[in-house]
Amino acid sequence: TSDALAKMLRKLVYDAAAGLSPPKAKWAADANGDLMTIHDVERLGKTAALQKTVRKVLIKALKIWRRELQLDDAQIEPIMSTLKCHIEQFQRRHASDVENACAGEQWSELKQLLTDESDEHVSGDSKQKIQITSVIIGHVYTPHEQVKSLSAVSQRQPGVVLLCSKCKFHVTSTWFVQCRKGVEKLLVPHHGHISCGKQARFVPPPGTLIIDDILAKLPCDHGKTVTHCPECRSKIKARNTIVGNVYTPNERVRALPSVSQKEPTVTLHCIACGFSIKCSWYVRNLSGQERLLCPQHGH
Repeated sequence: TSDALAKMLRKLVYDAAAGLSPPKAKWAADANGDLMTIHDVERLGKTAALQKTVRKVLIKALKIWRRELQLDDAQIEPIMSTLKCHIEQFQRRHASDVENACAGEQWSELKQLLTDESDEHVSGDSKQKIQITSVIIGHVYTPHEQVKSLSAVSQRQPGVVLLCSKCKFHVTSTWFVQCRKGVEKLLVPHHGHISCGKQARFVPPPGTLIIDDILAKLPCDHGKTVTHCPECRSKIKARNTIVGNVYTPNERVRALPSVSQKEPTVTLHCIACGFSIKCSWYVRNLSGQERLLCPQHGH
């Protein structure tokens, strides 16, 4: 069936991406460089051949996904974001297009596949879902609808450019928050640059006051922060659900292709009171490792 085919193809994309190395610059001649042994040459040759095969598989899978079957890109968004980040990092580091990297022809083809933005790739419902769940589209930052609805939050030009603390990927924020005592701060994505990991923050220009886009910590319409306002706090949609002693992640998390429910069920204990919950949800990272999914808010 088409669903089974999509599932197999999606798994192939994730598996191939897990074995892919970032693009590398070509070696320059160096008269003073060390000589390589025959073993070094053979090892590098095997690695290069393996990476060539991985890129070939990934290119073919993306062609089928995006051009032939025109499946929903939201299902492979983590892979596409990672590949774009690899390419942008190379081009920024070497001030050169990725076509000049080793295996430049394949990387150029991957780049073209990732920049295909024709409307046929994503249905109307899916595009709406992406706009709601994502806060960075291209290089433009947009906060969540609930954040934008606060009267203290406003949008205006000119925007401010933020740089990733690790790879220098940039986004522009045009959103500002009127905080207490009339102090205005720039609104920034609290999760940072996801492709570079949890420690990658978006850094503003020196002297710019910023505030994370965590809804609970923003000023509400009643002169308080959302978390300290009973009326506003009751309107915040719960991120996760614990019914009895069973944990269930929210619908957006469950919809991710990397998330699945299966045995064994694991019991988690609150470190403060000993209350326990059962969890049977797992997430598979880009390296193919499975980890137990836990509620980030704790007990």
